Amino acid sequence: MASPEQGYGGMRRMKANMRVTETVCRTCGGSFSFGEDVRGNPETGSYYHERCPIPAAAYPPPPPQPAPPPAWQMAPQAAPPPPAAAWHEAPQSFPREPAPPPSWQMAPQAAPPEPTATWQHAPQSVPREPPSPPAWQMAPPAAPPEPSATWQNPPPPSPPALPRSAGAGEKHCTRCGEIIRAEAMKCRFCGHILDSALVSSDPPPDVLAAINSNANSALTMGIIGLVICGPVLGSMAISSGNKALHALDNYPLFLGGPRGKAKAGVILGWLDWILLILAVISNAARH
Repeated sequence: MASPEQGYGGMRRMKANMRVTETVCRTCGGSFSFGEDVRGNPETGSYYHERCPIPAAAYPPPPPQPAPPPAWQMAPQAAPPPPAAAWHEAPQSFPREPAPPPSWQMAPQAAPPEPTATWQHAPQSVPREPPSPPAWQMAPPAAPPEPSATWQNPPPPSPPALPRSAGAGEKHCTRCGEIIRAEAMKCRFCGHILDSALVSSDPPPDVLAAINSNANSALTMGIIGLVICGPVLGSMAISSGNKALHALDNYPLFLGGPRGKAKAGVILGWLDWILLILAVISNAARH
């Protein structure tokens, strides 16, 4: 039998309304309050408290089930088919090869060709070497050349050349030993002063005045070239300073002021050119 929760026979859960409050519980005879949880059948007007058991008589009997027909009226059930054997399975989808024709319909097979003899083969394209001439026609082999002993015994090194002796109108430098002219006052190879009078004496007044003029000009133009006309004045300073220094080379023992002024002028002249090159590079980098 179905339970009240399943709604069998119209029985269901509900809230008590005005109609329910006018009735009493069929189990305990108590009244209902409005909104209370109750169970009942609105069609028959039977209501019960949630806590009260519902008698079985409150549920109508289930409808009768129809009786099964007699056995002689029932159709016999079909027996299940037996499982298909492996050779009864459906054919595969791939094509099958056709059956070969009978032997009387098959054409006789041709006999394989007989192997060709070796002498019947076509000549190969590989060139063959010509036969060698008879021994009496062959030239005798040349004797191998004797090995050269040059690499085994290298020639002895040549002796160093002897220094050439000074000839007429020539002499040897007392410092480097090179041959120079007899009247030379200074060696053209090492710059050694050979004339004792030239070494011990100071430059003459006129030579000293020219040296001082070139040294002063080199220093002045080198300083001004740092401000204006650097390349022009720098070149003039280098030229004047070199003139003064070359003139002072003839008087190695003269250590006066012109030598320092001339060197300073040459250095400032080169500095003028360096500053010009740096200015050009900086200007090109900006643009």
